[in-house]
Amino acid sequence: MGHNVAGSFGERTYPSRIIQALVDAKRLGEKTGAGFYKFDARRKAAPDPELAPFVERSRKARARLALRRPSRDSVDGRPGASRDGDSLEQ
Repeated sequence: MGHNVAGSFGERTYPSRIIQALVDAKRLGEKTGAGFYKFDARRKAAPDPELAPFVERSRKARARLALRRPSRDSVDGRPGASRDGDSLEQ
């Protein structure tokens, strides 16, 4: 679903890689006892400190993406170059 949202709202969002990372690590939620939360034998969810590295990697990937992506206020990444050709600087 995340890729569908990113495709529909391209410049307002980005595809998060955290879901795929959790699936690859077999963190499938209640089914495996871990996902975004840790689940006990009674399937009660609790915060999982082991999730922190996944979140950190996702944030770093997002930061790298932001550095490569042009600003919303510019056409080609140059400050002051607007989409309609008018200068944003006065």
